[in-house]
Amino acid sequence: MTFGYTTELTGGEHISRHAQRYPSVTQLVNRCFKGAVPDSNYRWTSFTLNDGFASTRHRDANNAGPSYVVTIGNFGGGELFAWDDDPGTGSVDALEYKDCRLINARHLSRFDGRKAHEGRQFVGDRLSIIWYAGGDFCEKGRALMQGLTELGFMLPP
Repeated sequence: MTFGYTTELTGGEHISRHAQRYPSVTQLVNRCFKGAVPDSNYRWTSFTLNDGFASTRHRDANNAGPSYVVTIGNFGGGELFAWDDDPGTGSVDALEYKDCRLINARHLSRFDGRKAHEGRQFVGDRLSIIWYAGGDFCEKGRALMQGLTELGFMLPP
């Protein structure tokens, strides 16, 4: 579930239905993140909640920069593989595990979602939260600034 700024395949942009339906949850998650993020200059437009999901290897095509992730729950495994030196081109399947960084996402951790990353399989109950800036926000999302700010997002300049 994505909260905050989202775009559609048709090119439209809006504040996600989850953020509109649950503004108090959106504000609480953003307030907690704002108090925990080590980089006071970090800006984000969105966060995604994943319940019981380990992503396959991929690159986030619509991110503007680094992301932060944290996982919570009663589970084993579930780390994040991140290929920090990924050139961003070619098949992600050609990348080797020996070249990645293993992130213990039980602690708030920074990674670049534009580079290849993959959720490690896990056993148990796990929720992940990922904060990021939508890549086309500066071009398209300005009309949504007031609403996103009221929801607690710290927007890019």
